[in-house]
Amino acid sequence: MTNSLLLGNLKDRQLPQILYQLHSSRAVGTLMLTLNEMRKAILFDGGYIISAYSNVREDSLGEVLLRSGSITVEEYLDTQVLVRQGRRFGQILLENNKLTETELSQQMSYQVLGIIYSLFRWQTGFFEFADGKLPPKDLPSLGISTLDIVLQGVKLTRSWEHIRKEIDSLDEELERVEDWEKRLSQIKLTRNELEVFNIVEPGVTLRDVCLISKLNSFETCRLLTGFLIIELLQKRGMPSWVIFDSFSDESIP
Repeated sequence: MTNSLLLGNLKDRQLPQILYQLHSSRAVGTLMLTLNEMRKAILFDGGYIISAYSNVREDSLGEVLLRSGSITVEEYLDTQVLVRQGRRFGQILLENNKLTETELSQQMSYQVLGIIYSLFRWQTGFFEFADGKLPPKDLPSLGISTLDIVLQGVKLTRSWEHIRKEIDSLDEELERVEDWEKRLSQIKLTRNELEVFNIVEPGVTLRDVCLISKLNSFETCRLLTGFLIIELLQKRGMPSWVIFDSFSDESIP
């Protein structure tokens, strides 16, 4: 059964906020995203992203393996012939000792993450979340937390217009949320990014953070936007539900 509140257009509701909303609500089901003929989906179990799939050729496992150099062009073409006969690409490579189980699992994880990160580039497109228990399937571990996926996706943002939807003024103050240590342990930051987080103290404004940060001001604001979305930080004096409102009827097309 589809939850009718979780549908709309990405031009009105950005993907990072959608993913975090599903994570925080411990959703189980499939988020389907469509743009023209492209269809991609992200699977959730208990609020955690566990897999993704796509109908776009460049997202296929064979293309991923070819681009990474795990197989040669000749091996790719030979395997494609067998795939057309109804066999699975990965299984064929295992049977022919072209990849080990470990290597295949790792490449499948790269494939899934590649599909997800490609969606952060979409400026428009329809999304709809369908509740429902997922069929049992042996899926490779992604090796990255859902919070980190959302944060890494935010860091792909190239438009100030997206950032300013979270940051209203450089004179605003931010503060750490109550369980910030638990959330911080789930994400991977560079030294400069961790320093940005550590700058946030009572009385310090966004403008101050930008001046002190070793990242440029755009990168700093973008990173802080990610921290706000995953609720590592919140606007000082405001409860998180004010900033991260639930899906409303206004987002329904």
